Amino acid sequence: SQLTVRLILAVHNGQRFVGQAIEIILNQTYDDLEFIIVDDASTDGTPAILELFQKSDPEYDIAKQPEYGTIRLQKRAIQKAQGHYIAVIDADDLSLPNRLETQLA
Repeated sequence: SQLTVRLILAVHNGQRFVGQAIEIILNQTYDDLEFIIVDDASTDGTPAILELFQKSDPEYDIAKQPEYGTIRLQKRAIQKAQGHYIAVIDADDLSLPNRLETQLA
């Protein structure tokens, strides 16, 4: 049986990259993922991008927070994580499709 990975992405004003970063994670070769995205009070197009992803799959865990700081939001999300492993990505991270599979190995 696979081990669940809790993937955490905290973003503030990341409209330029966040959509591509999410797509890359959704297309990982390792798919036993819990994916939480926290929007740190973005004032650009980030909330609209996140809403599109959530509409396409309501299972996405997307939370909107008042400006709190992405590092502090990551720490809060990690404290609540239920997965066997935790991976943190930033809105501008572009991962290879086998990133999680390779890290787990």
